[in-house]
Amino acid sequence: PLVTGVQTCALPICSCRMVLNQDGSIQLQTGETEIGQGCDTAFAQMAADAVGIPVSDVHVVTAQDTDVTPFGTGAYASRQTYVGGFAIAQTGALLKERILKYACELTRQMPALLDIVDGRIIRRTDGRVLMTLGELATEALYSLSHSEHLTAESTYQIKNNAYSFGCSFAEVEVDIPLCKVKLLKLINVHDCGKLINPQLAEAQVHGGMSMAIGYGMSEELKFDPKTGRPLNNNLLDYKLSTMMDHPHLEAQFVENAEPTNPYGTKTTRPRGRGLPPQGPAPARAQPDNPAPHCRARTPPLHRAPAPSSPPRRSSSIVFPVAWLFASFWPQYNALRAKNEAKRPALHTKTSRFEPGCFSNSGHGSSPPTSRRLRTQGWW
Repeated sequence: PLVTGVQTCALPICSCRMVLNQDGSIQLQTGETEIGQGCDTAFAQMAADAVGIPVSDVHVVTAQDTDVTPFGTGAYASRQTYVGGFAIAQTGALLKERILKYACELTRQMPALLDIVDGRIIRRTDGRVLMTLGELATEALYSLSHSEHLTAESTYQIKNNAYSFGCSFAEVEVDIPLCKVKLLKLINVHDCGKLINPQLAEAQVHGGMSMAIGYGMSEELKFDPKTGRPLNNNLLDYKLSTMMDHPHLEAQFVENAEPTNPYGTKTTRPRGRGLPPQGPAPARAQPDNPAPHCRARTPPLHRAPAPSSPPRRSSSIVFPVAWLFASFWPQYNALRAKNEAKRPALHTKTSRFEPGCFSNSGHGSSPPTSRRLRTQGWW
């Protein structure tokens, strides 16, 4: 079989670039890519916290272009929130330092006395608002004495690793004679550090559980053993799970902050933590199954596995065949005796053996005789 994989040749790094716009908002670029998991939203929240502005004032450049985007090792292994947080926190601190340094020239205040809160330059001692970030950016761009475009860019190399933990609880209903499993309830509990966005985390876990339901209950890619071609490479024959196949899904979190990350976050693995539902279903089915050769050992669990005991398989086929043969044997003998009694009439001239009686046109009306039955091989 063809095996593919990803192996990095060095420690992962993440680069980030922040630009202060004229209206006081910032533009964020990073090498970590949005692929639908919601990392752009998490990055915007991180950048807003690092600089001290509202989330609505952070504009994330989603369309990554390697010609202009800072370098990143890629979107894989559910690592972007953890890895990207280092570079965003470092770059945000640099941009904030440069903003406050320029604000010192305008306000004649010491840098240690200034801070950025909710997009405003304030004085720490009494909380007085000195100016907005938009006013500072406009002055920095159009100043006649000291004009400067305030930006920051940095790269962070990750030398730590964080592990997330989770467990799954499934309530299933097992039909032992038919080897069918029905999922009634599924609960996932995660320890993925501090949640940056609880709604996105819950949605990601729900997506992982949905994938696991399909993998464990219905999805199966079949191949022709002679040619190796897929036999069900379409969404009609490849059975995906639908809303009708989903039971009550519940996701819970234990927020145990990760000390190595500036935001206390770990990774959220929807696939790694979503796949365990494949385990509880067969585990629940196996102990109650009295026939060891019929245990469900591999997903999907949508059909009964082939028994490994030849005698049971042969007996299950011989019994219905013998029953059918014994049931129809009297009728067979009666029909044969009736046709044998009519055999002398075949040698007379009035035996109605016309050529047209068995034609496809349907004009013939005479029933088939015993000789005709024997000629066509009907018995």
